[in-house]
Amino acid sequence: MLKKAGSSLGFKHSKETREKMRDRRHSAETKKILSKTNKGKNNLMYGKPKSESSGKPSQKISVFDNKNNITTIYDSINAAAAALKINISSISMYFTRNRTNLYKGRYVFKKL
Repeated sequence: MLKKAGSSLGFKHSKETREKMRDRRHSAETKKILSKTNKGKNNLMYGKPKSESSGKPSQKISVFDNKNNITTIYDSINAAAAALKINISSISMYFTRNRTNLYKGRYVFKKL
């Protein structure tokens, strides 16, 4: 029995049906139709302003390498993380937790 009237919520599909759905691929023609139906006024975001938090500009940061005594300036946290081969979240948490000590005994990050 379905949990909500007029909805497929709670419906248990058979294994055979799930396999059919998994193997299904949209044709190029179907993709064009779907693309057309979601453009312009039919788009869910049409006419809605972007939130202020979305697309905020990246923050420049300086990275001091204590081992080599070199300071490098990066355009964003992502760029610094890629260059240093560390996780983006590691640098973000460094700032969130107001750290001032060396990261991994080597780097000091500062926002510019």
